[in-house]
Formats: sequence, structure tokens, C-alpha cells
Amino acid sequence: MSVEQVAKSSSIQVYRQCIILKFRWLVEEMPTDYPIISEPFEYRNEKLFSVSLNSISGQIEQNIQHPGFVLSFTSSNHHKIGLKLSKVLLTLTCPGMTESDSTEMKPKETPEEDVQKVFILHTGPLPLPVTITYYIHVNETLPNYRYELVDLLCFAQLWLAARKRQFTDFEFLVRGKVFPAHRAILAARSPVLANLLSEPGVDFHRIEDIDPQVFEQFLHFVYTGRLTTSAAEPQLLVVAERFQIDTLKKLCQNAARGSDSGNFVIDVSHS
Repeated sequence: MSVEQVAKSSSIQVYRQCIILKFRWLVEEMPTDYPIISEPFEYRNEKLFSVSLNSISGQIEQNIQHPGFVLSFTSSNHHKIGLKLSKVLLTLTCPGMTESDSTEMKPKETPEEDVQKVFILHTGPLPLPVTITYYIHVNETLPNYRYELVDLLCFAQLWLAARKRQFTDFEFLVRGKVFPAHRAILAARSPVLANLLSEPGVDFHRIEDIDPQVFEQFLHFVYTGRLTTSAAEPQLLVVAERFQIDTLKKLCQNAARGSDSGNFVIDVSHS
């Protein structure tokens, strides 16, 4: 039997102007013997954040024990996708009530703050049910990979045009699977491909050492600047280095370093 009680969660949203990731967590009961822990929240195909609510020893005042609780926010993989956390705020919303003013959570010292960040907030009993909304302020560590709202439909349409072979004029043959592409886009995105395409009579390029599914993710990034899989895939780094897609290479290198750093547990029951 699991000691964790999982509360309901909602998807992450992104704000324009400043980079603020937002998600909501519905809490329907207060913890007793064990903490209530959310499922991991995903962003850019990485499980980045988790939150918890735990009971801690209360203080004695005038012979009356006041139970205390601590809200904890943990981020473990943000460095993999070029993000650095600056602060975390939260608000509370109960049925029939407006959203409360925001409260900033307190950062907690951890052994490897570049890899894992923890923020905490001490509180008393919460009115139930309550929706806790987290506002995560982040900065970029990879300057070429920007998490801003752009015309994503434009990139999606370019990728769809390649998949439908609309005016494509080049092909990758990857272990027997054909990937059509547009020479102009390939040349603009990769200096290696630009040199290859400048040679007369080159209409295709054969690749035998990369999995077709991984190559499709690579080509999707070339067209859209977005990943639909984890950057920790080793072959993705290989193909990014081969064709000199620098931003993708940095993302994969960050993810690889994160994978090698190991897992460790931080006790969030105490400040």
C-alpha cells in the first residue's frame, strides 16, 4: 500500500511578458500520518515539478497544541530544458471564494541547487476543498531556446507540409524509412546540411546508425524548434552533433548531465 495520497492536478500554462509557469493542485483532505503528494507535472516532455502537503509537529502555546502543516514545491529536472527557477508563489481558491493574494514560498537549501530546487511554506489547516495555484518564475539558461508565446501554428504547418510531401525536394533514408523535407529549411537550420545540399545532384541522404523514431524527433525539432520527447535520448544528441543543431545539442547535453547526476531524496517535513 502506498504511503502517498495523490491529489488532482491540472496542466501547466505559460504567461507572456515574463516567463511564469502556472499549474493548479486540488487538495480535498489534510494529511495525517503521511504527506499528500501530487503526480509530477510535465513541461516540454520532462517531469519537472511535484508538490506536497505534510503535517509537522505543532508548537505548544498555553498548554494547547496547534497542529502545523508545510507545503513543499520540488523541481528536479528544470536544468535539462534550459530553465532556472527564481521564485515560486502560490494562491488559494475555495468554492464560492475569489482567489487569495499570492504568497511567496521560501527557498530551502539543497545539496545540488542547480539540479534540484525546493521551496516551502508553513501554514495552518486549510479550508477544504482548496485549489492551490502555483506561479513558477523561471529564467533561461540556454539563450537560443526561448519559452515565449509565438505563432506555433506556423511551425506546425511547416512540419505538416513536410509530412504531406507538399513541395518537398529532398529525402532522408533512415534504415529503410523515408523522411521528405524542404532543402531551404534544412540549409537554413544546419551548416552541415547546407554544405551537403550545395553539391550538385544530391537529392537524398542515407542514415543507418540512427533509429527512425529518433530521427523523426530530430527533424521535428529542425522544423519547429520543439521537442515531443525527452532530450535525454542518447541518439538525439548524436544526430544533433552530426548536423550541428547547436540548441538541440545543448538541450541534450543538459539532459544527459541531469541523468548522470543520480537521484537523491530530500526530507521536506522540516524547514
